[in-house]
Amino acid sequence: MEIPKSLDAELFSVTLDSVSTWDAHPFLLASKRPRDVRELLRLIFGHTEFRPHQEAVCRAAAQGQDLLLVMPTGAGKSLCFQIPVLARGG
Repeated sequence: MEIPKSLDAELFSVTLDSVSTWDAHPFLLASKRPRDVRELLRLIFGHTEFRPHQEAVCRAAAQGQDLLLVMPTGAGKSLCFQIPVLARGG
């Protein structure tokens, strides 16, 4: 299936201005991003509280500990992967 030229240009063009704007965003710059997992939860994800066990997992992973996380669907595993990466500057 071929993408129409107008749609192609609209979806896939990236200008130097937009890249420099993205680079300047404080959450994209690891050096300016908060390291505290609760602060990251609030600022980036808009939540005020972790679900059960999430905070302990996020703190341990952010400290570089090896973990095995088994949680049911909908328990918030994704956050347990994302926040530690942000907290470590990745």
